[in-house]
Amino acid sequence: MDGYKRANGLLDFTDLIENVPRDAALAPGNPAVIFADEAQDLNRMQLSLIRKWGERAEYFILAGDDDQTIYSFAGASPDAILDPDIPDDQKIVLKQSYRVPEAVHELANRLIHRVTRRQEKVYLPRPEHGRVERLTTGSYKSPEYFILKSATEHLERGQSIMFLSSCSYMLRRL
Repeated sequence: MDGYKRANGLLDFTDLIENVPRDAALAPGNPAVIFADEAQDLNRMQLSLIRKWGERAEYFILAGDDDQTIYSFAGASPDAILDPDIPDDQKIVLKQSYRVPEAVHELANRLIHRVTRRQEKVYLPRPEHGRVERLTTGSYKSPEYFILKSATEHLERGQSIMFLSSCSYMLRRL
């Protein structure tokens, strides 16, 4: 692939990110403010570039949560947002959730505290108990019947439900 790109004078997305730090010390348009949201989903190379550009901006905000890194398949890593460390006086932690109820928070907290390297933070649930129910009946080939049966029972009792999956295709049959 590299031979083809060289022969045709082409660059791919990774080439652009690799070459920019060498070729452009400033972000395009020389912005005074750079705000990188969901920074935990950037890989090390992308974060290095945004940090380099941030050094030249008047105001630079790196917003993210190492506990919510979900793009590891694309090279994102909690270490990339944790290193280099940001001084404590420059960190702002939004500690109150307005979405996560207590029962879900409790489960999430147990899971995340298994992670050996992370930024410790206070994270409070919304003031509603909520409920976690693991739907494990069925097989990976046909769980829909059991999931929908359980969801229907909850709805009939006047309860609300939420389906959570890592990819939308997992919800198509539901």
